[in-house]
Amino acid sequence: MKNNADRKTRKLTQEECEQRLRNLEDASQKRRNDPELVKLKVWIKEMFKSEDEPLCEFAAVNALMVKKLNEENEKFAKNLNDIYAASNALSDSNLDPKFREFFAKERLAVDKDNPSVLAFTSGLTASKKIHAANNAGKRHANNRKVKNDAFLWFDSINALNMEINEIAELLVKKEPVAFSTAQKYVREWKKQNSPKE
Repeated sequence: MKNNADRKTRKLTQEECEQRLRNLEDASQKRRNDPELVKLKVWIKEMFKSEDEPLCEFAAVNALMVKKLNEENEKFAKNLNDIYAASNALSDSNLDPKFREFFAKERLAVDKDNPSVLAFTSGLTASKKIHAANNAGKRHANNRKVKNDAFLWFDSINALNMEINEIAELLVKKEPVAFSTAQKYVREWKKQNSPKE
């Protein structure tokens, strides 16, 4: 703590001040020699018939800053457009899922750090998980139906008074399940239907 406070309040030595001034002058000299800035200064001088060198340089520097800001705004607008395109591609249910995946992979290959591409691929992953869960539900629908039918059958034969293996053997003959699965169903049904004390 004390070290940080000392750094903030300590005075610069003469040598450090001179070094900082040299660094600023070097940066200023590089900026003055920038061909784009030189061209812009000449244009401003001619356009406004001005001989005021610092004023022309100031105007040229500001014009370049505005140009850079416009370029950044264009990049931002492009990113927003990419996000819009990606969200449309994801939400279009008529598109083939393989095309969506191809689109995402191509975009990632071109621009790995683009936030819109990352959002698109995470959306694609979520979409795949949802489809996988839906398909799993469809695959296991038959198993749920068999289990439900078995539970209804247990109710009809008053299976509480019978042994687990005896009921499981009867269920295997009635429904297409393995003996161990039948035992599991019987145990679960008995647990649900046994009188609570």
